[in-house]
Amino acid sequence: MKISKIIGLALLAIGVFTFTSCTKELEDKLTEHETTAPHSAVKSMKITVYSWEWSGDEYGYYASKSAPIITSDIVNSGAVFCYYEQNYGNYVQMPITESAGQDLWIRHKLFDYETGYINFNFFDDDGASYNPGDCTFKVVTIESSKLKNSTNVDFKNYAEVKKAFNLAD
Repeated sequence: MKISKIIGLALLAIGVFTFTSCTKELEDKLTEHETTAPHSAVKSMKITVYSWEWSGDEYGYYASKSAPIITSDIVNSGAVFCYYEQNYGNYVQMPITESAGQDLWIRHKLFDYETGYINFNFFDDDGASYNPGDCTFKVVTIESSKLKNSTNVDFKNYAEVKKAFNLAD
């Protein structure tokens, strides 16, 4: 009886030690992967503003959308880039100023942001703005440490940003 108790306790101790050390090793690997994952400091999201979500009148239209990737750290020391979809998959960096020809109107497409939100503003200089309709945007946030090491990336070109940081659509 005594020998079976000793053997049982020994097996229990070996089991606990084995599973505990494996768990610790797994935790260490996960932590290392999370902190050294390439481009973990770069995040992106796609936002669609539908025609009924715009507010405004002939002097301009605006919409505000939730953007959880815009954290207080990003607002205080990072960067936010916004790209407007023109022509089915072709994204152009905002702000955008477009002209409808000489002596006609000029349209402005702007954005601003705060923690957790991004705001879109579209207006025409002639005071005859119209509802922009359904619009799609790509929002990219970059922590300051990653931004400093990305001087060779052309941030005006969304395709290059997407490739440089391996962003998903």
